[in-house]
Amino acid sequence: MNIINFCFLKRLYFLNLVCGIHNFNTNKQNEISKEDFQNLGHEITTYYSYEDTIHSSPDRSLQILKATNLITREYVLIKISKSKQYAAYLQKEKEFLDKFDHPNIFKYIRETKIGNTSCLVFPLAEDTLESLLKKQSLGNHYIRFILRQILNGLNHIHEKKMVNKNIRMDRILVKNLKYVQIIDFSKSCKTNESIKIFKSHDLNNIDKEFDYYSPEIKKNELLNEKSDMWSFGKLIKQLQEKNMSKPIYRTEDILSDYKIFTLCFLNNEAEKRISASTALMSNFFETLYEFIHCFCSIKDQNFINNNIEYTKKNSQLIITYLEYTIELFCCCSTEARGFYYTRLHEARNKDSLFFDSIYSKYYLFGSHCIFMVRIATKDYLLCELNIFELENLQINFENFIHLSIKF
Repeated sequence: MNIINFCFLKRLYFLNLVCGIHNFNTNKQNEISKEDFQNLGHEITTYYSYEDTIHSSPDRSLQILKATNLITREYVLIKISKSKQYAAYLQKEKEFLDKFDHPNIFKYIRETKIGNTSCLVFPLAEDTLESLLKKQSLGNHYIRFILRQILNGLNHIHEKKMVNKNIRMDRILVKNLKYVQIIDFSKSCKTNESIKIFKSHDLNNIDKEFDYYSPEIKKNELLNEKSDMWSFGKLIKQLQEKNMSKPIYRTEDILSDYKIFTLCFLNNEAEKRISASTALMSNFFETLYEFIHCFCSIKDQNFINNNIEYTKKNSQLIITYLEYTIELFCCCSTEARGFYYTRLHEARNKDSLFFDSIYSKYYLFGSHCIFMVRIATKDYLLCELNIFELENLQINFENFIHLSIKF
């Protein structure tokens, strides 16, 4: 869903979009010179000036350079491939990214080709989830906020029949402690493909060294969306270990909540893990929806404030700005309940082996999911909105509740 055009919901919508790229340690031994940068070609040097080398492979066939945009003065990273192997990885990453349109998935700014050299230009990151946690702890609410966004991004990836295959702490960008993006699609694949990456590894060390990879990846078997869900479960477990030891988390209910949610993903049998769409419906995220409540008892009314029209009629709230309209159906409405039970049925069918297993006892559907949102004739559960859409809805719903008292 694309709700960006609903600019009335949050006037600075685009300013909130996350921009980022991989965080690498500088490798001074393989650092290229400023003169090498000048040789990349007119299309690069016209727009960017060299700052530093962030990463360089031993044979210098893959380099990541930090540069400055000469017009905006903003920093960017330029990913450069000088070999057929890395050029193929870069081309594959571009092809995958071109299929995605979601705020929780990282996008490149531009692509250039200089002879046989391929380049992708990315915005510069603030932090990865890993680097952020080295500097500070995150609150329980923010962690759920972040995990929900990762699931939003994964759900979009899986809807495109793709597998990221690399979900881990250092591949999740974080901005302002809240907004996240999934990065690095250079080794991603389509569903039902097998990517053989462990041919030269010691099998005895694979489980320990690559624990974020699912069992089927380690066995070089066919992959599907459930492979990413294993990695997501490992990421939650890492958050527990790195962040949950802080005093603010030393309550049995919070620790138990995370541990139980993790058990929905860390099953050696792929089909007995829940999918991203089902995970979004979990009661694990209930606190993110506490701003919304039944509004049926509020009298029917219509008013305009700051060019935004609010119309409340029975169990429906309609918010309109110019030609854009968003409709919110209360949890007790026939429309919302009918749609919710349809989604419930779809989730149980999609993850039937999980719900038929003993692991289903670790999962509960969230009650706030029952609210339904209609945008451009298409219906969504509250839990299906991306994080910016959810924040925008919160602003407008709270405005309506506040203003309805006056009118």
